[in-house]
Amino acid sequence: MKTPLLSLLILMFANSLLASDAYERAMKAYQNEQWQEAVNEFMLVEKEHPRYATAMRYVGYNIFGREFGQWDVAVEFCVEAWHAAPQDPKVLEDLGRAALKRQKQIELEIEE
Repeated sequence: MKTPLLSLLILMFANSLLASDAYERAMKAYQNEQWQEAVNEFMLVEKEHPRYATAMRYVGYNIFGREFGQWDVAVEFCVEAWHAAPQDPKVLEDLGRAALKRQKQIELEIEE
């Protein structure tokens, strides 16, 4: 007979495996340039996962920014990555680059 604590630990372990699997599936989709699938899988990575900040950075700068040209959304995901890993130089770099791209986008919209 399982105790409630044992059941909870099993569930937590299973969720952790699913999150790790989601990250791996997301990276595979990303490498295959399947952008929407990559976004869907990256979004399944939990905040406690050690690669959560990387996942949000990929969704933000690499996919929504570079691939979709949606720099406003890119900045939001990069900010989320920054909250998760404020000292990570890659997070800071992508946040800065996304913010600059968004600023240029705004300036072009104003000129039109």
